[in-house]
Amino acid sequence: MTNKNSTPSLRSARKVTLGLVVGVLAIVAIGFLLLSRPSNAPGAQSQTPPKPEGTEPASLYGALLGRWLRTDGDYLLDIRAIDGTGKAQVDYFNPRPIHVARAEASREGESLKLVVVLEDVGYPGSYYTLAWSQPEKRLAGEYYQATLQETFEVIFTRLP
Repeated sequence: MTNKNSTPSLRSARKVTLGLVVGVLAIVAIGFLLLSRPSNAPGAQSQTPPKPEGTEPASLYGALLGRWLRTDGDYLLDIRAIDGTGKAQVDYFNPRPIHVARAEASREGESLKLVVVLEDVGYPGSYYTLAWSQPEKRLAGEYYQATLQETFEVIFTRLP
């Protein structure tokens, strides 16, 4: 048998416990927010993390962005974005979509390079190694077709 008198006190104890837990969580959240705010005090150091080695401003790769058509067929590279580490967001079509496993841009001296690795049916291990040509405003380089184990010279021109 249950004691009817203990039920209200049990409910009351639960309400108090719940109230304490909510109160503690609110205090922790406010403390976290206050401690994570940057200081405006004179002489306070900047909270900006240092730029990792091997990164470039993302704007450096702006010349590579856009839709590029290979001059010898319906092969399309759509370079949507490149971050400061060179990681690129690229789509490839032949003319259907082909999965891009990895795409990276880099700078070698004055030259901008792009590597696009494909990983799809008929394309396992195939890849492009391309370089931006400023005078011709094109991407030129090689395409390695892994299934055939052949390398082809290729040129891409930017679509309007």
